[in-house]
Amino acid sequence: MKNRYFQLIASAICLFITFEKAVAQCPGGYTQAQLNWDNLDYYHNSGNNLAPRANWNNNYVTNAMEQTQRFAIGTTYVTIATNNADLVNPGAGISAENATHTGDIANYAGEDVQYNPGADGQIITITFDTPVSAPNFTLYDIDGSAVFTITATDNLGAATTVNIAGGANHTIGGVPTTRTITAIAGDVANNSNNGSATVTVPGLVNSVTITVTTRGSDPVFWLSDINACVNGTFPTNWHQGFSNRPFVGPTQNQPDYFIVTPDNKSAYMMDPATGRCWFLFSETASTPYINSFGYDPVNKYLYYVTDGS
Repeated sequence: MKNRYFQLIASAICLFITFEKAVAQCPGGYTQAQLNWDNLDYYHNSGNNLAPRANWNNNYVTNAMEQTQRFAIGTTYVTIATNNADLVNPGAGISAENATHTGDIANYAGEDVQYNPGADGQIITITFDTPVSAPNFTLYDIDGSAVFTITATDNLGAATTVNIAGGANHTIGGVPTTRTITAIAGDVANNSNNGSATVTVPGLVNSVTITVTTRGSDPVFWLSDINACVNGTFPTNWHQGFSNRPFVGPTQNQPDYFIVTPDNKSAYMMDPATGRCWFLFSETASTPYINSFGYDPVNKYLYYVTDGS
């Protein structure tokens, strides 16, 4: 039971991994960053008896946790909140991001977060901890006469302009600060991008709100990767610093690696490119569970939590 809890903590730490990707020119003092769902978990309250997030009659991802999740994007973080737990409902599995929708468009490819609104009027709010410049993303598979309303606030909290490039099956309406996306009747196949709408908010932005005004006959839709220019700078190879290694030798001579435990009591360094592993250490038999790895690359310390008698 406790072991599952610590696994959730470890997974939550992994949520804060982010990857930089250049897709647009940023203003001075800002750097392009991306929240990429290929590398993240968007947690779903999957119910009891579904490992590894739940065990027996417990589920460690509650509705409250599911409805408010934070993810790093460059030098800041973004909070994605829903006003109803029913909105996050992938139908199966423990994570709501998947590769089911394959009709990708450039700069928004790969896995996406799947939503399945249970009623009209359900809302997703994307809030940045510090204002970002020109955030943009794509909503996939808006079809079946669905109507979405998109609004945003600037760095002062005032309503601001929203630009939308709709797919072949959409009509874009409303006013600059309250855009609507209206889909024609009929469903769009998951390998098509005719139901895709790309949202871009110019200037400095605090938040973007997506309201499923009318969910239509095919409610399921997906949220793509999120791109934005974030304040400050950071190196694109931040995870390959000179000291970011457990052994002696420059980064160029050693690939990226994972620290893993195959049996919950020993730790190995694994080369993800080849699967080759090197044994690091093992705990005693009386302390069988090690979890929540955290590595300090400067001082060469590995921190972890034990769960055993």
